[in-house]
Amino acid sequence: MKSKTSFFNFTLVRKNIVRFSPIWITYLVIFIVGLPLIMGVTLSSQPADLHTTPAMDMAYYAGTVLEIVGPIAACIYGLCLAMALCAYLYSARSVGLYHSLPIRRRGLFASNYLSGLLLIAGPNAIVALLAALVTLAGGGFCPGMLLAWFLGMCAMELFFFSFAVLCAMFTGHLVALPIFYAIFNGLCWGVYWTVIVLIRPMLYGFSSDGSDPALVQWLTPLLNLYGNVRCSWNWENSTMTDVNLSGVPVLAIYAVAGAVLALLAYAVYRRRRSETAGDIVSVGWAKVVFRYGVAFCAALSIGQVIYFLVFDRSNALGNIYVHFLCMALAAFVGYFVAQMLLNKSFRVLKKSWRGGLLCVALVACLFAGAALDVTGFVHRVPKADRVQSVTVAVSGDQYGRATLYEADSIEKVCAIHQAVLDQHDNGGGSYSIAGVVEVDYTMKDGSVLRRSYWVDLSREDLDDPATLTGQLQELVNTPEFLVTYRLEELVGPEELHLTGGLLEYYEAGQYDMLQERSFSAADAETLREALLQDAQAGHLEGIQLIGADSAAEEKRYTNGLYFDYYIDDPNAWNRIYIALNSDMTYTIAAMEELGILNDHVTLRLDSEQQAYFGALDSGTREEGSATVEVAAESVA
Repeated sequence: MKSKTSFFNFTLVRKNIVRFSPIWITYLVIFIVGLPLIMGVTLSSQPADLHTTPAMDMAYYAGTVLEIVGPIAACIYGLCLAMALCAYLYSARSVGLYHSLPIRRRGLFASNYLSGLLLIAGPNAIVALLAALVTLAGGGFCPGMLLAWFLGMCAMELFFFSFAVLCAMFTGHLVALPIFYAIFNGLCWGVYWTVIVLIRPMLYGFSSDGSDPALVQWLTPLLNLYGNVRCSWNWENSTMTDVNLSGVPVLAIYAVAGAVLALLAYAVYRRRRSETAGDIVSVGWAKVVFRYGVAFCAALSIGQVIYFLVFDRSNALGNIYVHFLCMALAAFVGYFVAQMLLNKSFRVLKKSWRGGLLCVALVACLFAGAALDVTGFVHRVPKADRVQSVTVAVSGDQYGRATLYEADSIEKVCAIHQAVLDQHDNGGGSYSIAGVVEVDYTMKDGSVLRRSYWVDLSREDLDDPATLTGQLQELVNTPEFLVTYRLEELVGPEELHLTGGLLEYYEAGQYDMLQERSFSAADAETLREALLQDAQAGHLEGIQLIGADSAAEEKRYTNGLYFDYYIDDPNAWNRIYIALNSDMTYTIAAMEELGILNDHVTLRLDSEQQAYFGALDSGTREEGSATVEVAAESVA
């Protein structure tokens, strides 16, 4: 009788399905309760909705389950399947038995991996089929979203299962598998943010917008799935017309990545030695990565936690040496802990102290590189002719923020940027208050350069254009800056459509009742043009970085204009508020010509309103003192 070597074993697949039935049955029961059962109860008890149909409601519910429950369920289920199907690798007796069977490693891997795929697709198909029957019977059949739920869950579980199998190939210990799996799922995100915490106090001007770079997001699957897979309503004329599931390309990409990870896992399995069962790390070259990886992660996490909790909570540069000592000690200890786990012994100091010192040296190089700014990060100021636009935010006693495109404005910002660095290199400047300067350059090549600085502002330098304070004061009061800051939304995208608005006012003779006067979309367009004329003429209220601008306060009205607008969806409208002052002659004249202002609807200065309420509180108010008229010369 001829002997044969099998590349696939149906009996092993069948045994896996039966043997590990508690895992997939638990998963199946949870989703039967979570999807078809709740759908049936909802359809039998939910009253009719004028804005939706039962099918839309069920589609939205299925999509929401995929969005909220799907990623974490797939992450846990994929790990459980991998731990069950790869458990034979972690015992010398079981791995010897499996590898002595008349089936090649390729057949073992294919049989076990296919078992996992069947345990993914089978329960999901049963849940989707039951949900389809329930919704069909209840009048809420939504085949498209149920299919999307099935494919979405399978895609996520394929990725997480393959990722867990790959992790399983690198360890010979069952307890280590879930630990490695959890660490690697969040490793990139954790390293990124701990490095940010490390270098922020050492690099003057370093700024982060708080978001994760695209690469960090993709390498942190749970965060990326929760950030991109969304179920939402589509609206038309205040009516919900359909349900939309976004993030489908992300699911497809992770499914393809899962297939690639499965091939990598098979490549590692082919070269994995059977006698590594019971080892923390089962692949030779991975042991080196494990030692230094544990040391580096210990330095970034444990070392920094000890430093900030015990030694310094101010994140100050002056304690850089203590910071280094904490991280160096954590790296040194982490290296020895990793070596102990690999050797399964505490007696590792004699042979491993050189590796520990190398870890300390690497941490020292990291600190030295950041502290000495070897990359030139701190003093990097872009050339103005390479900048497409720059967003500047300046904060003193008042705040202003604008995106500037004109060449002259960009040159001013670059000069201010250099002045900020010069002030820092010189140990600070004349001080009245502390200010903040933030710059975001968008370069012509598409790159972005972002910086944020604490600076010293001086009251005496406000009118001196040769000083940093004077340059900042001049910048925030240029027409382009004020137009963008004061009228940012009105001069926003071309797709902006004004639908109307209103004026807040106090009726002449009445101070205690704020009222509103509406105007049409055509009037809103007229007022927008008048506001832009005032802006170009320099009539908008300026920004005073230090102290109060008494002249501007005396001209400020208590009245304000509101503009209603939408960009894409007429039902998704927004409102803009524009403050008024007595210098805005074009706008005031336009309101009079449109009839928005009249004998009863008048403008009132803040100072008059405050004087009235002050007199009211002191009991000295005189009758008839409330009427305020717009003087003819104020609109000339």
